[in-house]
Amino acid sequence: MSSQSPRAQRLPSFEKLFKQPSIHAVLFEDKVFSHDDWNKHRSAAWRHRVEPTVFFRVAVGFSWQLAAVALVSGGVGLLHVLLRGRDTFLSNSHLATPFSMITFALSLLLVFKTNSSYSRWWEGRIIWGQVVNFGRNYARQALMWFPADRPDLRAAAVRWAAAAPRVLLAHLREDTEVRSEVQGILTAEEVDWLLRWSNGPLGAGTALGQLVVAAELPEQLQAEMQKQVELYTNCAGGCERIFKTPIPPAYARHTSRFLMLYVITCPILLWSSTGWLTPLVAVIIAFLLLGVENIGVQVEEPFHVLPLYDICRAIETNVKEMQNAFSGGAVDDSRIHPSAADLAALALTPCMTVNGRGGLGGRETNIEGGPLGGREGPKERRSNAPVPVGTAPAVLATALMASTEATVATTATLAIVTDAMAGATGTSATASTTGKASVVGRLSSVPSTEVT
Repeated sequence: MSSQSPRAQRLPSFEKLFKQPSIHAVLFEDKVFSHDDWNKHRSAAWRHRVEPTVFFRVAVGFSWQLAAVALVSGGVGLLHVLLRGRDTFLSNSHLATPFSMITFALSLLLVFKTNSSYSRWWEGRIIWGQVVNFGRNYARQALMWFPADRPDLRAAAVRWAAAAPRVLLAHLREDTEVRSEVQGILTAEEVDWLLRWSNGPLGAGTALGQLVVAAELPEQLQAEMQKQVELYTNCAGGCERIFKTPIPPAYARHTSRFLMLYVITCPILLWSSTGWLTPLVAVIIAFLLLGVENIGVQVEEPFHVLPLYDICRAIETNVKEMQNAFSGGAVDDSRIHPSAADLAALALTPCMTVNGRGGLGGRETNIEGGPLGGREGPKERRSNAPVPVGTAPAVLATALMASTEATVATTATLAIVTDAMAGATGTSATASTTGKASVVGRLSSVPSTEVT
């Protein structure tokens, strides 16, 4: 079986001669950086080191251009040999002024082309950063707001949140099929439904919006989730705009042809100073200038160089982790993911730690709520020993009951002291009793919370 892409197999033989070699295009693919990558990137010794194999792989992409420069250089040398004594019209002094004029114009064209291409690459990266935000926010909101008695809707929302970036990736990259990208995420019926759409991202956005409608959320929550769907469709539209509208082709072609004319005629100017080293010097200069122009061409269409697969895998990992949290916790790769119920239990006891030690009014209490030796303790003291996630709710429930009992006892003592002071000052005992009852009533009116 041929290793060429279907599009390359359809090209005429003349166009195949000038087709970009795959080994050359791979060199421009981006990667997601880690701390080690940044440390290497900041090292001048690593950035400036010579890599002959990389130079050779890049030069393969300029094979016929560099060969043409070498042939012209050799022809210039033969011309000087054959016209020895009559080659004054090829002297450096006659050609210096024209070359200096076109060098300035060519440099402006190359700078503008490279800057414009970089702007397109950066815009594409920003758009895919928004795709990451969409996947996380949509899945999180669906898990929080979708009805608990509709686990099918929650599961579908998580699937589509993870699949939508893959659909957009397949829509943008050549020789990538939607089925192969999402068949491990969506169900077979959902894949068949999606393949009926000529525009895959539009189909994915429709499915995401329909899930929100099917959940029958309150109007405000539904509008909030539809904003995430709108964000995804806007990102897809932004990617299509970049992909389908390049830098004006006339500008790009003129710059490339101008550069090619420059590097081919450059040996004429170099001969008087470099002699038979002209072929080598001219090829090196051509390689450097063609490399600058080629960088602009490669990043002009950013979606084949951006690390889209790494971004999609990161979204899937985040979505699965949130799903595990909202489903009660799950063990994945030897890591325990705390559940949403654990987080809610922690929110019920803001003044106490998980192990039941902490302070109410600055006093350190044990698990039954009693003082420890009557010593003043810190408002919060953390234990060094971790508490298993599975046991946290039970401990928190006991700690919550203990803190409530301690608060009631303290309030009753304060009420008695208030009554005594009221008797000493002649204040009505009824008012004191009423005040005590109102305090206890407020405490007893707090709804009980069951921690599971």
